[in-house]
Amino acid sequence: MPDLSDDSARSSLASLVSTPVALQSDYVAAKTVPGSSQLGPGAIPVLLAVASALVAVLVWMSFRVSGEDRRLGAHPRRPLRRLLAVSVVSVVAMAALLATMWSIVSPAPSPAHLGQVVAIVVAATLMSVALTGAAFRIFGYAGGALVSLAAWMLQLFAFGGIWMVETVPAPLRALHPVAPMTYTREGLIAAFNGGPGFASALAVVLGITAIGLLGQFAAHRKQAANPEIAPLNNEESTDFVGVDHGELVGAVPQR
Repeated sequence: MPDLSDDSARSSLASLVSTPVALQSDYVAAKTVPGSSQLGPGAIPVLLAVASALVAVLVWMSFRVSGEDRRLGAHPRRPLRRLLAVSVVSVVAMAALLATMWSIVSPAPSPAHLGQVVAIVVAATLMSVALTGAAFRIFGYAGGALVSLAAWMLQLFAFGGIWMVETVPAPLRALHPVAPMTYTREGLIAAFNGGPGFASALAVVLGITAIGLLGQFAAHRKQAANPEIAPLNNEESTDFVGVDHGELVGAVPQR
């Protein structure tokens, strides 16, 4: 207990107690866009995981399946051509987005392994291309777009990057281990922090990519052998800057 018998001690204690607590805020991440909220390097892994899935869906929606695909028998040449075109456009779009993020975020991100960041982003983008392509091949243009966007929305709640997995409802917690974006997030965390888990996350991403590609190939062969079961999505769809059999043409309805 303090000794309050001395006048100077009492005055010192009274001055200390009566002094309000001073608060000082130091924002390490400055605003990057006028009128926006704070955006620092900690947001980059989440943004990359979300964008790698969404970009692939948007690019696939810009490409149209040609009716000639079903007249080529089981030969996968034309679907493969379109798949390569979508893959290249998606990866280039993610590269541009990555460069933009690095230029506008303050302070700039400093991952422990930049090469691993690039590798997991490219792998995640190709995984999304494969899965979205399988959905478009199986369900058609409209159905594939709906299924892909619905899956993307569910993953936003389940993959653990925006909301903690423990705080979401039980059905979404059950989706966490099977959501592809979960492993994109884990790979990005390991790459940024330099911790373990990158190799296993990358292996899972590549495995899911292989499953998506196999699904596309199997669906193409089945539809080529039985054209009557192919989704009727080609006659009313439009091409976006381009693609006749997977290549860009003007946004003109094809009759």
